[in-house]
Amino acid sequence: MGVDYAAEYLQRFGFPAQNIVHTESLALGSASFTPMQVARGYAVMANGGFLVDPWFISKIENDQGGVIFEAKPKVACPECDIPVIYGDTQKSNVLENNDVEDVAISREQQNVSVPMPQLEQANQALVAKTGAQEYAPHVINTPLAFLIKSALNTNIFGEPGWQGTGWRAGRDLQRRDIGGKTGTTNSSKDAWFSGYGPGVVTSVWIGFDDHRRNLGHTTASGAIKDQISGYEGGAKSAQPAWDAYMKAVLEGVPEQPLTPPPGIVTVNIDRSTGQLANGGNSREEYFIEGTQPTQQAVHEVGTTIIDNGEAQELF
Repeated sequence: MGVDYAAEYLQRFGFPAQNIVHTESLALGSASFTPMQVARGYAVMANGGFLVDPWFISKIENDQGGVIFEAKPKVACPECDIPVIYGDTQKSNVLENNDVEDVAISREQQNVSVPMPQLEQANQALVAKTGAQEYAPHVINTPLAFLIKSALNTNIFGEPGWQGTGWRAGRDLQRRDIGGKTGTTNSSKDAWFSGYGPGVVTSVWIGFDDHRRNLGHTTASGAIKDQISGYEGGAKSAQPAWDAYMKAVLEGVPEQPLTPPPGIVTVNIDRSTGQLANGGNSREEYFIEGTQPTQQAVHEVGTTIIDNGEAQELF
């Protein structure tokens, strides 16, 4: 994929280009964003791939009740069949070419020059077609957004045998239509938890304006029930605030199960190989239609030797 392509791609989520570093450390979170920017980016994954604009004031009236200002935010509309303004990502041909190095270099050169259309210009055409209501630009396709949304849900609820770093949200909110991710920087200087629920996205950051300071750590005293001890981090420090707020804001909101959109298929895969399950240890997984495995899993059979009449399996 390449660093430059990843850095360009992040702009689809509304992140400012000047805050995105074009180095390998980008994969570790070296870019610097505000909680509002992070929440806006998470909204893209939660709403089906649309980049919405944050707004604070809904309406201003004068003393006679006349409307001086009224916000008209652009809305996400998964049902409107709005095309992705960046076009579909083409499938890599690496697996179809024996010269992997040449293909990788070529692919990197192609990705560097991927154009980034202006969102406002793209939206003007939609307004002309749909009337007065402005719709948010569709920046990633809906099936892809669903896969990320599902992954964030799994980060809270895990699967048999393991639990995600955000497991406390499931315990505190007692509902399964949520998703989120922890974040902790080096030396516990920043702690994050960002995620979604039905119709709402929230991002919580804890840290100091003076980045030379860290959040420190605590020692368990044994006198405080359910005390969180050790170094501060996303799950310990930021997530409790996220849980408390989301529990309050979602009170009375009916639970909305995660429903795969058109273009997503469910396949039973082998846990070890990722191929189609052939009995044994398997699980269901979502795929964008056309990318699901097509071959049956074949498990390796070890080589057995006979030594002094005893059978031994080498591997």
